[in-house]
Amino acid sequence: MLLSADLHVHLGRDASGHPVKIPASARLTLEGVVARAREVGLDAVGVVEGHNPCLRRQLQEWVQQGRAVAFREGFWLPEPGLVLLLGMEMELALPPASGRRAHYVWFPEEWEDLPRRLDAVLRRLKNPCLSTPLLPLDPAQVAAWGGVFFPAHAFTPFRGALAQYPHLYPPGVRWLELGLSANTEMANAWPELSSTVFLTHSDAHSLSTVGREFTLLDAPAASPQGVLQALAQGAVLANVGLPPALGKYHAATCRAGHRVENPQASLCPQCGAEVVRGVAPLLAERAAGGTLPWRPPYRERVMLAAVPGLGASALAKVLASWREIAAREVVAGEWFDTAVRQGVGERIRRLRAGEGHYELGGGGRYGRIRI
Repeated sequence: MLLSADLHVHLGRDASGHPVKIPASARLTLEGVVARAREVGLDAVGVVEGHNPCLRRQLQEWVQQGRAVAFREGFWLPEPGLVLLLGMEMELALPPASGRRAHYVWFPEEWEDLPRRLDAVLRRLKNPCLSTPLLPLDPAQVAAWGGVFFPAHAFTPFRGALAQYPHLYPPGVRWLELGLSANTEMANAWPELSSTVFLTHSDAHSLSTVGREFTLLDAPAASPQGVLQALAQGAVLANVGLPPALGKYHAATCRAGHRVENPQASLCPQCGAEVVRGVAPLLAERAAGGTLPWRPPYRERVMLAAVPGLGASALAKVLASWREIAAREVVAGEWFDTAVRQGVGERIRRLRAGEGHYELGGGGRYGRIRI
């Protein structure tokens, strides 16, 4: 069974209105995520603040109200037809006591393992309900707990595990999140990753970005257990994500926005500002020659809102007729030209075919489509 899964989605607020992910939108509530996932056409969503007790209580209330069905591995929401997994993004030292830290996401085999494993650790924190806490745990220790555990946005310069330690791949990790500035071809050139399963997720900090990247899974069933089984078996059919050039850390760029050609430079030769190292030069530096292992295809896609000519009113027309994923993937260009605006269909066709032209992103700024 083909399932589209975005398994890295944040909450900005919990059901009580308290902040969860500080930089995330206040509209990014569980209710908002579920509604947006339905609009996009996702089959599975992973919320990475499963350690938040308010979120767990809200889901238990939904079960009592008949809005959700609880399983050992997660939840099924009948009304939108959505699998919901509870996981946790955490910040860990790599290696321990190194002073360098990276972000990881863990989905346990049983969602109730989150409090069982972590409540004692979280009680030591000043605010244990916030997203992505810094925990005194070893990545190998968390991996040994079972479930699905992977480095989040693994190559990004801030808190990406393989950007922090490109020569030290974390032991016990079977999956890796590519993370908005890289694609399969770029990461596949690293020989150390030959047996690693690549995942693509949105890392959504706003409703509009839910589903901008997702993984197509061949799952035995549309259920929490089915999603986790597909991940355990590495049953990835395709990775769907941004063109890497649009990623906000793709190219080496200084804080003032200047492209920097020397990948080893720490200061910009034009203005002297600090250089934010890019994902592209990092991956190119470690790339090896020879035959590369086969990988599922990486499909470059952008959200409809980013397509030139699709403003808010035009986008509303599209989403009144189609789920976002269907519109991005299969709706004929002629439909867009007739129902929305002449020329939009041709732009979408060209983007699907990989014929887009992009202004490179870097230094924390997303790239732009030039088509």
